[in-house]
Amino acid sequence: MAYRDDPRQGGPRQNGLGQDGRRSADDLLAGLKLPHLGEGFVSFLFDDRLLYEGVVGRRVFAYLIDLAVLGLLTLAGYLFVFVFGLLSFGLLLPVGFLAIALLPLAYHSLFLSYWGGTPGMAMMDLEGRAPDGGRPSLLQAVIHTALFLVSVPATAGLVLVVALLNDRGRTMHDFFAGVLFVRSAHFSAKIRG
Repeated sequence: MAYRDDPRQGGPRQNGLGQDGRRSADDLLAGLKLPHLGEGFVSFLFDDRLLYEGVVGRRVFAYLIDLAVLGLLTLAGYLFVFVFGLLSFGLLLPVGFLAIALLPLAYHSLFLSYWGGTPGMAMMDLEGRAPDGGRPSLLQAVIHTALFLVSVPATAGLVLVVALLNDRGRTMHDFFAGVLFVRSAHFSAKIRG
């Protein structure tokens, strides 16, 4: 078993406090002594059923919120591409349309890896976690998003039925990318003890 430094034992500590004067869950995880069980999720961290209460429904509503945000971003992107396409006499149009096509991948991947979830997920009290309890890496987030964007249209959404068949509400792209979505408030409370 591998362990991280324990701040209670005099290990390294981070001084970054949140706006409310408390440490974030990631800062607390960075200093905890966590036993890793192979390549799987840390068992004691993700064994609470409250972490998964209503996750499937919340993910649906979170995605609807993210679709609205992406729609606004796409509209702004088209306006930007149109203006700069005119100013460049059409030379920037292919690059602009490629950037707009990659917008959903960038949106979901960057938010998931850097903030633990998209704005829709934050509104619905959800966050994505990696096997060690931290935020997913950028590679995990890109794999997760790319598999979602490819598998859902290809199967007409039937691939999402997997979320109804397991007790943690994980979809196929969650399994393949090694990401687990939990309730933010319950996860933070579990970390803080």
